[in-house]
Amino acid sequence: MKPASNALMDASSMPQKSNRPSCLKSRNALSPYARPLHLWRPSHLLIATMKNLNDPKNWLADYPVPDQYGHKYHRGHVGVFSGGLTSSGAGRLAAGAALRTGAGLVTVLSPGTALVANASHLTSVMLARLDDADEIEAIVKRRKINTLVCGPGLGVNARTMKIVTKILSLDCTNVLDADALTSFTDTSEDLFTQLKQAKHQPVLTPHMGEFCRLFGGTNTDDLNDHTERAVAAAKQTNAIIVLKGHQTIIATPQEAPVISQNAPPWLATAGSGDVLAGIIAGLLAQNMPPKQAAMAGVWLHSEAGNQAGPGLISEDLDQALRQVISKLRNGE
Repeated sequence: MKPASNALMDASSMPQKSNRPSCLKSRNALSPYARPLHLWRPSHLLIATMKNLNDPKNWLADYPVPDQYGHKYHRGHVGVFSGGLTSSGAGRLAAGAALRTGAGLVTVLSPGTALVANASHLTSVMLARLDDADEIEAIVKRRKINTLVCGPGLGVNARTMKIVTKILSLDCTNVLDADALTSFTDTSEDLFTQLKQAKHQPVLTPHMGEFCRLFGGTNTDDLNDHTERAVAAAKQTNAIIVLKGHQTIIATPQEAPVISQNAPPWLATAGSGDVLAGIIAGLLAQNMPPKQAAMAGVWLHSEAGNQAGPGLISEDLDQALRQVISKLRNGE
């Protein structure tokens, strides 16, 4: 059957009888079921969509490779804010992911109430006490921290808001997730102003619920709606928006959005988003550009989920991530 652009198919163009099975049934060719048949070539739409899919070829040139003569300080230092005693695990998940992704050093910035809990779990990740937002700048300078993760397990409260306000004024790249966003539900315009004035373009990693609380609107299952709203949010804040879901959207203020479709359903589990925030931070610490770091982070996170397989919990992503990174570096 030869398609004709914007033309109707007549009887002479119907397929001729053959011995091969046909999907055309006689009853469908008779009134009242038969209708004019239009054939349409959607290839131009497919090509446009494929250009915006998250693929390693779009960011691999910017992916950090350790210098043979470098040392750990050349690969950046990530600081991760910890929650209190009963919510400190989220920060540790993010910290471990940042280290696994290649950051030279990672420090959990912990309130005194969670020091013992964090110290009993951390080995290669370092630990520093931080009880007040006024102490952040001194710690960042002393430890040469260049990237910060704020939000996982931190709590929805005034202290979190104060931390966010402080870190956006520093000479650091920042990943804001979870409570760092939800804490500004009632004062979102204040956060938007701070984001636009940040010294480095921040990366925000909300799921749809957090996104709606911060930017308004309702939760839908419409990918086009998600994409348009993510782009609008990126322009409103001058930030990279990683809108998490079964199809994650990476939106920037100036460029076309990117859609990531390689995530398995079992990646939707407690702590998974904390790991993603850490992965992106680990790449940012190594001076990967924010958009590319977001795209690479989302792809690595999803592939780690595929590698781990059904039944994964967030702690499994660490070893799965190591295997994914190894395959990526080996060109597999």
